[in-house]
Amino acid sequence: MNLNDQSMTSKLFRKAIPILILLFIQLSCFGQNIPALLKADGFDLQASGDVYGAIEKFELYCDKRPDDGEIAFHLASLYEQTRDYHRAASFYQKAYNSEPDEYSIAKFHEARMRKMTGAYETALQGFYTYRDNTRSIDKNIREQLEMEIKGCLQADSIRNKPLKIDIKHLNNSINKVYSEFSPWPLNDTTLLYASFRTDSFVQSNFGLPEKQFYLATKKNDKWEGGKEFPGPFNSSNSITGNGCLTADGDRFYFTKCNYSVNNQLQCALYMSRKMVLGWSRPKKLNTDINPPGISSSQPAVGPDPRNKTKEILYFISDRPDGNGGKDIWFTVYDTKENDFSEVRNAGNSINSPGNETSPFYNPANSVLYFSSDGWPGLGGLDIFKSTGSKKNWTEPTNLGYPLNSSADDLYFTVVKDRREGFFVSNRTGSVSYKDFNCCDDIYSYKWTEYTAMTVLGSIGALLSNNSEEMSPEFRSDITNDSLMSTLPKLSPNLVDSVTGLINLEPDTSTFFAILDKTRPRLSWEDSLTLFHKLGTIDEFIQQGNDKEVQREFQKLKNLGINLDKKDWETYIEGRKKEFTDLREMIETGQVDPKTAYIKVRDKVQKLDYRKTYISLYVLDPIDKRPVLLKNDSVWPDGKFKLEVEPGNDYLLIAESPQFLRKSFRFSTHDMQWSDSLNLDIKLDPITDKPIVLSNIYFDFDSNVLNSDVKEYLDSTLYMVLVDNPEITIEISAHTDSKGADDYNKKLSQRRADSVVAYLKSKGIKPEKLIAKGYGEEQPIAPNTNPDGSDNPEGRQKNRRVEFRILQ
Repeated sequence: MNLNDQSMTSKLFRKAIPILILLFIQLSCFGQNIPALLKADGFDLQASGDVYGAIEKFELYCDKRPDDGEIAFHLASLYEQTRDYHRAASFYQKAYNSEPDEYSIAKFHEARMRKMTGAYETALQGFYTYRDNTRSIDKNIREQLEMEIKGCLQADSIRNKPLKIDIKHLNNSINKVYSEFSPWPLNDTTLLYASFRTDSFVQSNFGLPEKQFYLATKKNDKWEGGKEFPGPFNSSNSITGNGCLTADGDRFYFTKCNYSVNNQLQCALYMSRKMVLGWSRPKKLNTDINPPGISSSQPAVGPDPRNKTKEILYFISDRPDGNGGKDIWFTVYDTKENDFSEVRNAGNSINSPGNETSPFYNPANSVLYFSSDGWPGLGGLDIFKSTGSKKNWTEPTNLGYPLNSSADDLYFTVVKDRREGFFVSNRTGSVSYKDFNCCDDIYSYKWTEYTAMTVLGSIGALLSNNSEEMSPEFRSDITNDSLMSTLPKLSPNLVDSVTGLINLEPDTSTFFAILDKTRPRLSWEDSLTLFHKLGTIDEFIQQGNDKEVQREFQKLKNLGINLDKKDWETYIEGRKKEFTDLREMIETGQVDPKTAYIKVRDKVQKLDYRKTYISLYVLDPIDKRPVLLKNDSVWPDGKFKLEVEPGNDYLLIAESPQFLRKSFRFSTHDMQWSDSLNLDIKLDPITDKPIVLSNIYFDFDSNVLNSDVKEYLDSTLYMVLVDNPEITIEISAHTDSKGADDYNKKLSQRRADSVVAYLKSKGIKPEKLIAKGYGEEQPIAPNTNPDGSDNPEGRQKNRRVEFRILQ
């Protein structure tokens, strides 16, 4: 190189120095701006719906700015959104460590994520750290914190008592890389569910392949899916799912969702009707159910326990006047009026400060299944069950392990026999994209040991009061002549001409005059007509194939009376014994022969089974509050069948017009295997005739109620008043003939007052009770024997207490 070249190079180098310095400065500034660019890119990608792309940018940013607690917290929330619980916990921890006072809430969320991974001890310590080191905790956070701590504390006890259940992950013809949801068994071999149209992963949330309904069919005990659900339900550019079919199969409710301009998912409920040629075009439900700007989704249908023409539509909504995040709401649909009632919140018995989701109502046992992150559980969303309807529910019960896991478990459904069904979970083992828990899959379950319990029962009418319980006025209404006049054309040996009693000889013809006494569906007149047509019982049985007899058989069958030959023979023998016992009582002086026939003449009030109802309640395990499960009429023969659950206390109430309401309590706590309970209920007719409280006796010259008397009142009259709060009764007390009339009347008044005072102390309203003392005015048994000697047994019966319904 010559001198000229060296000179030129030197000049060029001197000129390049400022340019190099400027370039170095620019590169230095660019390097310093890389974190800012990464952060900006992250927010842009998140705004566009690309959550996974945003996560990658924020991760790179945090590598360069590890002390930025704000972005670490934000990245943790994105990991929680994608259900990457381990990484979410790690970045919540980093946010907390960067500035514990500023990001104290991060410790709470970190503990939640540890719980979602099943690390219950670590999670519990994190919750305690947050609680003990945070000065001011928001009320809603505090409520959720208490629930999370309870969940951690009970986790081991739940997991150590696994359910006897078999769980299977449905195959990849159903479960794809994306989430599947809302399984709904249409029958034993057909499953309706929802999923994406594609098998491949799409990075951005915008332009996602739409979710739609599919069908899976069961063949050789294996489910195969992927067939589109026919009908006008699936639509492009919409997320469609959460199908729910009504019990009669006439209406199909479902959810349709779309993203708003600000990338918020808005959902609404639709209904389609079954037509002759298919399903009608779906109609969006009214604005009370689908208010603008509010999401309503995940329908479930249950019966209205008080009205068969109505059904209750339960659904999930985030409307602001709820209990927490997303709540369960309901509206009542009148099938006759084709109208929905005002939407109401299902109440804080089931709605927590957290989120409730995926309700499913099983009408067989009146149980609502749902998932929640606001009640104590093993993971995020656990499956719970509660019994009831509308706003009246029992305390939710965690379904237990392994139905519930440390992850999210939801969309629990039951097939008709309650022994199997489906649910959705993102537990480890599901088909996933990036993280083990990113996506929901459908699982089936089947109980390996199942306890099925039923209550079988019947309702009948009790005979009216016997002669010992009837007032003299009523007894005088029926005379020998009137009895004889009702028995025309009967055998002359049927009624004794001297005593006026039914003939008690073994002759089977004695049966007919009192046939209606244990067959309430057969009137007195009908029994006489039957007698004229059929003659004696022997003839009746022997002529079982006679056409005329068969016609009578059919008439009685139409009345709900079983005419089985064996039943009739058993009945006859029973009635013979009853008459024989009655004759013995007359011969020994225990019954006055002048009034004894009233025992067999006593009328029976008929039950109208079309208007006879049973109401089944379950008692809340916490406060024993009765929760109505079912109110229904009995079958035409007076029988009923109810399905119940193990481990509960129940209340059953039977009622019919012109009869006193009656309640029964029973428990299934000690039943460990499938079984049935049998209840034979007899209702007392409402009458203004006095009814003797047979176990209430007073010592001589006393009005004190002893413990036995109080116990008897608790199980008899008190229960009558509790079951029938609308009635007013007179409680009357009576004495024997010893002592002065005036004194006896005052004594009997004190006795009646004692009974009334005790019932008042038990909570019976005073205006429903009237005390009346009659003294010795109304004896029901002789105080002396026919020879003039004292009759202690008769006097004891006269020292009695009765009640009479006034209104």
